[in-house]
Amino acid sequence: MAQVVLAEHARRRGLDVEVSSAGVSAEERGNPIDHRASRTLRAAGYDVPEHRAHKISRAELDDVDVVIAMEQRHLDALKNVPHTAELYLLTDFIPDVAKGTPVEDPWYGNEAGFASTLAQIESAVEGICDYIEARG
Repeated sequence: MAQVVLAEHARRRGLDVEVSSAGVSAEERGNPIDHRASRTLRAAGYDVPEHRAHKISRAELDDVDVVIAMEQRHLDALKNVPHTAELYLLTDFIPDVAKGTPVEDPWYGNEAGFASTLAQIESAVEGICDYIEARG
């Protein structure tokens, strides 16, 4: 969900960035976007491209400037792999949110959980885009 939302907001702001999505485990490898996430995104007006889950590779880490994770354990997993990317939690870009706050994981819930997660993501993307612009 975050990839779709961030890519769209970056496009609207004219930012020349590539936004991709990967996991820190191979558990969901090959799976498409959750149908509830897809429905939630489409209902909010986002185009949802084809996507297959995959585990982030060392090559990907070597090729990116910034990694934005959903929860601290994702960042912790990435800290064990040598790379030069800057690491952040998505919630680091939401004003007045406590450091270390994870993005809500709606996986085990219902559609309302996906809408709540989308709202959390949308509240972060302007700050992320501002950060990208400031980096030049």
